[in-house]
Amino acid sequence: MPPSKSTATSRDGTTLAVYNYGNHGRPVLVCVHGYPDNASLWGPVAELLADGFQVVAYDVRGAGDSDHPASTAAYALDRLQEDFQAVIDQVSPDRPVHVLAHDWGSIQAWHFVTAPDLQPHIASFTSHGSRSSAGAGAGRSARSIASRSNSPTTTALGDYLNGMKLYRANVVPRLLRPAQRRTDVPVLAVSPDADPFVTTPLQTDIARWAPNLTVKVIRGGHWMPWNDPGLVAQLVLDHTVQVARWGT
Repeated sequence: MPPSKSTATSRDGTTLAVYNYGNHGRPVLVCVHGYPDNASLWGPVAELLADGFQVVAYDVRGAGDSDHPASTAAYALDRLQEDFQAVIDQVSPDRPVHVLAHDWGSIQAWHFVTAPDLQPHIASFTSHGSRSSAGAGAGRSARSIASRSNSPTTTALGDYLNGMKLYRANVVPRLLRPAQRRTDVPVLAVSPDADPFVTTPLQTDIARWAPNLTVKVIRGGHWMPWNDPGLVAQLVLDHTVQVARWGT
């Protein structure tokens, strides 16, 4: 069943396209896509998880049907955090949400789960196919970025160009002024062993910042949410069940 579509408005007025796979009353799972994808990346995973979760995905600013701000500064991690806040305020104002993220979505989500004011609103974080800090993006050359043209979801040139602003707004500032950001949110870092963009050590070297970290290396490539949604869904289920047990 296709998701219902709505919008959320971020603090700076940016309008975000939000896709809700229903099942209200179940735990809320918010999915954050990477570059150069859009929210449709999560469709196959959402269909498998929709019985147990209210699955929500949104087009990150600059992608899909969300607004495409012109300035590079509009893509800074703090602005992306405000977007996430606007989404969860709309879909789950009273209960913490689980977070599933991929690629640059994981870099964004690391910023979210290490924000002191947001941590109480996040029940768990499952990260696929990315190191969870913006500084790691510096290792991705322009050639690596260009090679992402085989994304399964994005065809719009504007999405590619807007996504480049994520790098410009965040990578160099983070390298010059690295921040030590810690979280007590339970984190599952999933590392596909054939990911050509980020190696397993780069994806999983956050233990000192996330004491509740679980690392799982799996067989597969970069776009696992699209190519093997069943495995991604199972990993989310396993992680959230474990988190629930820790809370009892």
